[in-house]
Amino acid sequence: MSDPIPSKQTRERSKAYPGCALEDCVRFVVMIKKALGRGTHDRESLARAMGHGTVSGAVSPKIAALVHFGLMERTGSGYELSSLSRSITDPLDEEERRKAIREAFALPTLYQEIIAKFEPDGKIPGQLAIHLKRFHGITDAASDQAAEIFISSGRYAGALDEFNNLTRSELHETKVVNETPAGSLAGETTQVLPPSTPPVQQLPALFNVRAQPL
Repeated sequence: MSDPIPSKQTRERSKAYPGCALEDCVRFVVMIKKALGRGTHDRESLARAMGHGTVSGAVSPKIAALVHFGLMERTGSGYELSSLSRSITDPLDEEERRKAIREAFALPTLYQEIIAKFEPDGKIPGQLAIHLKRFHGITDAASDQAAEIFISSGRYAGALDEFNNLTRSELHETKVVNETPAGSLAGETTQVLPPSTPPVQQLPALFNVRAQPL
């Protein structure tokens, strides 16, 4: 007797990744700040601020990408721009803005994994999409887009050159900041990780990053 055929196929789910390039996300936080200011905003308000009439399939990946890059934080009733986004929308100087963009690039969990994996070689391979499929939980359907967004975002942040080499002009000690409630800076402490920390757990030495809840 043959096995019964399942009535529904289980859809393969991809690991979370930014579905929108960092350059676009920087543009969105400027638009949101100008249209809505700071404070807590619902998805409908964010959609209109980003140029959409209402929440649609095109809006959700953009909002999620803003959270991935640490430019927006979830709150109990919506979303609010993060302290990191302030360094982009209202920087003290261009240096602060540039460093904030570079920090945002290194915040997504998937990007931390990629950078830690390929930092010893100093270069992102041309077969990044294949690595994402085989080793990082990205589905076949999403791998090309995820790879393209990573490369585009890395170049915009100055973390990758035109040949996808990881730039080493700003080597910093890695820092981890204790998480605090959304919108709060109180209680932040800095810890320098020891050299013996495994590379996947220790964030890449190329970047200063702060933990951001998704």
